[in-house]
Amino acid sequence: MTESVSDWIWEVDSQGVYTYTSPKVKDLIGYEPDEIIGKTPFDLMPPEEAKRVSEIFLSIAKEKKPFAGLENTNVHKDGSLITLETSGEPILSSGGDLLGYRGIDRDITERKQASAQIERERNRAQKFLDIARVMIVVVDDHGNVLLINDEGASVLGRRKEDITGKNWFDNFIPAESKNEALSIYKQVMQGEIQLVEQYENEIIRADGDKRLIAWNNSYFADDSGKIVGTLSSGEDITDKRENENLKVLNQLLKISLLDLSLQEQLRRSLEIVLKSRVAAVKPKGMIFLAREDESDFEMVGSHGMSDEGGNDELFEECLCSGAVANRKTVAKASMVEEHEALNRPVIGQSHYAIPIISNARKDQVLGVICLYPQSSMMLNDRDVVFLDTVTNTMAALIEHKQTQNKLDYLSFHDLLTDLPGWKFFEERLEHMIGASQNHDQPLVLFVVDIDRFKNINEGFGHQIGDEVLKEVARFKKSSR
Repeated sequence: MTESVSDWIWEVDSQGVYTYTSPKVKDLIGYEPDEIIGKTPFDLMPPEEAKRVSEIFLSIAKEKKPFAGLENTNVHKDGSLITLETSGEPILSSGGDLLGYRGIDRDITERKQASAQIERERNRAQKFLDIARVMIVVVDDHGNVLLINDEGASVLGRRKEDITGKNWFDNFIPAESKNEALSIYKQVMQGEIQLVEQYENEIIRADGDKRLIAWNNSYFADDSGKIVGTLSSGEDITDKRENENLKVLNQLLKISLLDLSLQEQLRRSLEIVLKSRVAAVKPKGMIFLAREDESDFEMVGSHGMSDEGGNDELFEECLCSGAVANRKTVAKASMVEEHEALNRPVIGQSHYAIPIISNARKDQVLGVICLYPQSSMMLNDRDVVFLDTVTNTMAALIEHKQTQNKLDYLSFHDLLTDLPGWKFFEERLEHMIGASQNHDQPLVLFVVDIDRFKNINEGFGHQIGDEVLKEVARFKKSSR
C-alpha cells in the first residue's frame, strides 16, 4: 500500500537514520530506496539547510512530539534543489522510549517556486507603488486596508504596518463623515449604486489634522463578477484648494465693484463658483434671490441647467426652502421623495442648498445658491466653511447693491411723496429737449401747482401740509 501512494513514505530510527523508504523516493529526489537506507535526511540537504533542519528535528525528537509541514530543501541526485514538505509521528516502545519516526514527504517545489514568483512580483509592484507620488490604497469589501504605498502612509502620518489590516472608515475618515461614507461604500460593494470614479473627501492624520484628497477609483471583482474591493489613487489637494478658494473670493470681490445690475452680478458670481469646482461640484447650479419676504424667491441666475430643462419659476417646497427655514446648508446624497423642486430634472441628484444670510440681520435670508456635487459624498468641514465665506461675500454684494439702488432711487425721488424729484426732472427734461432737437419736433412742458398751499401750511401747520402733499401724490399716481 505504501508503494502505491504518490508521496514518499519513510521510517528512521532514534538517530534519524533511514530504516525504510518507499520506491517513491526515486521520483522525488532521484535515489533508489537502497541508496537511501543507512543515510539520514540531513545527508541529502545542503550544509546550511542540514544544520537548520537538524536543530529543529532534535528539538522535536527530544520531546517525542509529532510534527507537520516542515519545509526543507534537498539535493536531487542530478544536483538540482528540491523543496519537500515533511510530516512525521514518533514511534515509541511500550515503555515510552523513542524508537524513531515514521513519516511522509511531499514535493512542493513547484508550489514554492510559484509562491516565490508571486512574492517577487508583489515586491516589484510594491516598489512601483512606493515610488508613485500619489496615494495608492487597496480596500476590501469590508472596508479593511489590504495595501497602501509609502506616499499614502506619509499623508496619513503613519507606518504602513499600522495601516494595513485596519478598517479604512473607522480609522482614517473623520468621525462626522464616516457613517455617510461607509453607507455609500457598502452600497457600491453590494452593486446597488455605481462606483464614483472621481471624488474628493477628507482623511484624518495620526496627529488629528485633516487633509483633502482627490481620488480616482476603480473596483476589482472575483471570478463570479462580485465586487470584492477597490483600488484608489489619491492626491493631497489641501493646499491647492485653499489657494483656489482665495482666488475665488478675490474674483467675487472684483464682481462687486463692476457697474452691473444685481442679477448680473449674482449670475457672474455663480459662474465663478462653479468654474472653481469648489466642493467638487458639477459646472451647473442655480441662485435664487428673495423678493419681498422669505416666502417669495426668484431664480435670478443659472448655469449649465439648459440641458436639463431649467426654469425661471419661483421655488416653493424644495430642498432650498429647507435651507431658508433652518438658516444653514442642507445637503442630500440623493433625493427622490424628499425633494419636490419645480425643476423636475433635479430630482434624484445629489444637491446642496446654501442660504445667503444677511450680514447685518442674521435672521434674514437674502437668497439661496444650489449646487450639484460630482458624487454622492457629503460636504466636509472645509467645504462648509468655504461655502459659508462665499455666501457671506454674496450677502455683502447683495446688500451693497440694494443699498446703492435705494440711494439712487432716493436721489431721484421725493422722500415724502415718493414722486420723481428735481434731479429726476432736470435729467428727464434735458433728455427730452435733446430728443426734440434731434427729431425737429416741438416740446410741450406742463407745470402743475397747488393753489394757496402756503395758506394750508400757515393755517394748519406743516404736518397737515405734508398730508395734503401725500394725498395729491396718490391722486397723481392713480391718474397716470
